[in-house]
Amino acid sequence: MKKIIAVFLAFNLIIGCFSVSFSAQSSADNYPVIIVPGYGGSALMKTNDDLSQEQVWGVDGDEILSIVLSKIVQIGIGLGALTVGNADYLADVVGKEAVKYLEDVRCNPDGSSKYNVTTKYKTARETSREAFYNEYGNYEDYQHEKEFNAFFAEKLGSDKVFNFNHDFRNGAVKCAENLDAYIQEVKQLTGSEKVNLYSISHGGQVTGTYLTIYGEKCDVGKAIMTVPALGGAAVLYDLFNENIEFDELNLLYFIENGTINETDLHWLVEAQQFGFLDKVFNKLVPYLFDIAGYWGSVWDFMPSDIYEEMKTKWLDPDDSAEIIKNSDYMHYEIMPQFYTSFQKCIDDYGMQVSIIAGVDNNATTGCHINSDGIIFTQGATGALCADYGKRFSDSYTQANYCGGKNKLSPSMTIDASTAYLPDNTWFISGMFHGMMVWEDFGLNLINKLMLTDEIKDVYSDPEFPQFHTSSNPSYSVFAKFDKSAEGFLTGDDKSIIISNLTKQNNDLYILNIESERIDLDFDLSGLNNSIKQGESLSVKFNGDLSSAESKVIEIAVTYAVKGTVTPLGQRVFYFTVSDFNNAYDDKSELITIENNFNFFTSLLNSFISKIIYIFKTVFNLIKSI
Repeated sequence: MKKIIAVFLAFNLIIGCFSVSFSAQSSADNYPVIIVPGYGGSALMKTNDDLSQEQVWGVDGDEILSIVLSKIVQIGIGLGALTVGNADYLADVVGKEAVKYLEDVRCNPDGSSKYNVTTKYKTARETSREAFYNEYGNYEDYQHEKEFNAFFAEKLGSDKVFNFNHDFRNGAVKCAENLDAYIQEVKQLTGSEKVNLYSISHGGQVTGTYLTIYGEKCDVGKAIMTVPALGGAAVLYDLFNENIEFDELNLLYFIENGTINETDLHWLVEAQQFGFLDKVFNKLVPYLFDIAGYWGSVWDFMPSDIYEEMKTKWLDPDDSAEIIKNSDYMHYEIMPQFYTSFQKCIDDYGMQVSIIAGVDNNATTGCHINSDGIIFTQGATGALCADYGKRFSDSYTQANYCGGKNKLSPSMTIDASTAYLPDNTWFISGMFHGMMVWEDFGLNLINKLMLTDEIKDVYSDPEFPQFHTSSNPSYSVFAKFDKSAEGFLTGDDKSIIISNLTKQNNDLYILNIESERIDLDFDLSGLNNSIKQGESLSVKFNGDLSSAESKVIEIAVTYAVKGTVTPLGQRVFYFTVSDFNNAYDDKSELITIENNFNFFTSLLNSFISKIIYIFKTVFNLIKSI
């Protein structure tokens, strides 16, 4: 799946670092949409001495496979060496091939391109969706975010959807300058007074930089930044510090989310050790730096708290003075302004600026930071976060008042009161980087944000709360209480609503529901435990909220999916007890999140208490398989 940013970034890490309407528009909902892509989203072309051109950036699966096959013997030897702990040989084989393959996108130590490299398509007219479809035979290859391209075109028309192409090797300030010029072209081409921006990942950093430098021009009506790399990427620290420790299980969840794989595979590797991957990647870093180490964008991706350390380690102050000057400007002049510049765009310039971020995942490279797997949450949103695997204590109060509105996530891992946009940022717990396209919540939110005036902030529509738990189909189940806002439990609640998230028309069987840190009894007796795709089951419960041992409680749903080879699974949901009044009060700054549910104990309890009920379910599963 070429569009998935996760796969693209993984590839980068392995081999490289890592017709037209002229009528004026009167409504922001009808402004043309410019898609600002994620990292590596624009195809790059090299102009040779004889003026011929060749594409030098863009994943060619056949070519990569050919390279792998040509080196299959050496790779085999390298894998054999790994069995005795020697990663040097394999890293040397892979690294040298990566350098050769990516030579044409090499930059000089000052950040300039070594070769004459530009984007394949440049102008607004060339990069409109309409041109891709009507004039080129390769429209599928060069449009950004295909699903969103089609989505916006269906609503607005192909002549109002544009694909911003730029040399992503440049720093964010240069990219923002190019975006400003592109916006002027789109305005002139369409006759529109403004444009709307939809950006993702690195495109979010470029968009945020554009709004900070050029926002006062008032050329933008709406700007949506999804999983934006505003403050950098967590993976850069681990990579350049040569300290990668892959979270293999988290990486597999990432892949399952990206492929909406409902046949869960993570259980197969939970007990396996894949430390050899860490050794190979850490040995690859010098090869990767050889190609991408002088890309200005790489240094703008570096989180501010480790920027100086990595700059000293990798950059010569004389040879790379230009990179240092530009990235210093980004880190010390632009990034600190995000808090004020975004709000100014809303208050003074009449824009609608929104951020949608995936949160509560570990960084895939293992730095144990709250993230979407690639971009750390604080960098994407500005919000104060507990480290991955931790939460704030029950006594914690949000840093800013925000009109008395609650800004703590239900799992108490995020303080949105400190965000760049406290009232215009949505947090999707469990959503991985680049997976917005699989989130019904996110798609519907983007539809309303971009194409209507119905949502101004996180309080505009109760269907779109500030904190949401991912509804990616790979998670199979979703749970919320019947009366309270999502992620919260109050005395008004009498039932828990369990929904089937699957997209393959599979029935979901609920086997057991149990609670931790609160005494609740969920009554499944007398219910049909089968939930059809897209439907929900209401399960009554009994219990006293005063029995809560902490402000955050956990509910585990044990389930099976009909028609797949998926074993029985379990998903844990975190809820804040709004009526929490207990004397329990941990004064420590952070509390470790411990999942106290034992899957097999849960399953055993379920069998003992409802053995006849379970036998019927197992019989149905066997019959369907």
